[in-house]
Amino acid sequence: MSSSYTAVYLITNVFAVYTLFRYMSIFFDRKDVDKKQEFLSYSLYFFIISLLYLSLDNPAVNIISNLIMFFILTYNYQSTTRNRLIAVVSTYMILMTIEVIMMLILQYYGITVNSSDNDVALIIGIVSIKVISYIFMLFISNFKMLRNDIRVSTIHWLSIFIIPVGTLIIVLIMISHDYASYVTETIICIVILLIINVFVFYFYDELMKFY
Repeated sequence: MSSSYTAVYLITNVFAVYTLFRYMSIFFDRKDVDKKQEFLSYSLYFFIISLLYLSLDNPAVNIISNLIMFFILTYNYQSTTRNRLIAVVSTYMILMTIEVIMMLILQYYGITVNSSDNDVALIIGIVSIKVISYIFMLFISNFKMLRNDIRVSTIHWLSIFIIPVGTLIIVLIMISHDYASYVTETIICIVILLIINVFVFYFYDELMKFY
């Protein structure tokens, strides 16, 4: 793996950890959560998963370590073992399904994301998977709000699709056009765009708490 791919992986993995946190928030109530402990546990998850992936890059190890860490993360929240298992399996199956579908789509268009010799393909693959996982999480979050009798505007339904997809398109265009000459600039742009995505929907969710 090149240093540029490693940098993009770590950046998108931070984004993936936030997405995972949001998935967990769908399954569990966070009212009585120790926020400091929660933050530290997700940070530990990021470091462990990143280290295992970058040092071993073994699919079996990645799957097992993710499932174990997912289950450990559920102990941030008050729940039963049955609900913890349902949350872990459901979240992992959603993320795995999205990853497989995206890999098949990219391969259909001639982009082989499992080739360690092609940085551009690897980066396109990892960014696409993380952003689509984020979009799916936003849709599920909206349905949870509807179930809790919280009105979700048409603009918000459109925004959870348009903003992340727009981000993905911009990133793909930057990567596809002379990526080798603008590695640093592209990575900085990826960071900024992902941060914008997080803050836009974070502030919207915070505003919704007052309605």
